[in-house]
Amino acid sequence: MADTEPNTVTSATPEEDASQRASIDRSLRVPVLFFFTSGLMWLLVSLVLGLLASIKFHSPDILDGSQFLNYSRLQPAHLNAFMYGWCFQAGFGAALWIMARLCRFVLPRVGLLVVAGHFWNLAVSLGVVAILLGQGQSIPFLDFPVGVWPLLLVAYCIIAGHIVMMFKARRDGHVFISQWYILAACFWFPWIYVTANVLIHHFPSAAVIGTAISGWYAGTLLVLWIVPIGLGVTYYLIP
Repeated sequence: MADTEPNTVTSATPEEDASQRASIDRSLRVPVLFFFTSGLMWLLVSLVLGLLASIKFHSPDILDGSQFLNYSRLQPAHLNAFMYGWCFQAGFGAALWIMARLCRFVLPRVGLLVVAGHFWNLAVSLGVVAILLGQGQSIPFLDFPVGVWPLLLVAYCIIAGHIVMMFKARRDGHVFISQWYILAACFWFPWIYVTANVLIHHFPSAAVIGTAISGWYAGTLLVLWIVPIGLGVTYYLIP
């Protein structure tokens, strides 16, 4: 069923419904704009790192005096900045806004969301800098040092917890397909993230299958986080 916003969701008049949606947008303005703005900044950073990586790949002698500008460091820094800096934060902003709209939920306090966003950006910054300094793990999309992933996980749980809380507090009635996709992504990512990090970093016996775990994580990251969030946004916006 299309994710339009008909009056079947609420018995309010069109004027009251428009006023309520405006109140929802005002309540989420700060965290949503924070995530989109931070995401755009990380997108710019990732583009610069990707450009430098491409230059080093084709002309290795350029900037060969700086070890932190080696291709082996620039490329993973570029990929992780793009994924965790841009993709995740754009997903956070879109998921929060859409879930609040469809649940007809005015978020009373947004301070914790913004704090979690700052911790997320701090973790990504520490991870990208560590990769450039040669302290990365050389595992696609799991390159951040061991101490960074718990900080990312805590920040994620706070943000996703707000999304789940809004879904739980929704009005009785129809549940849109966008809500199911977003809710599924909220629960799927912690599972794959914790599983991959714990197996690779805390179970030495699993190191022999580290490549398989890394491939599994990269694939499920796309299928169980990027795709569900994208589908949720698409089902909401296109109608």
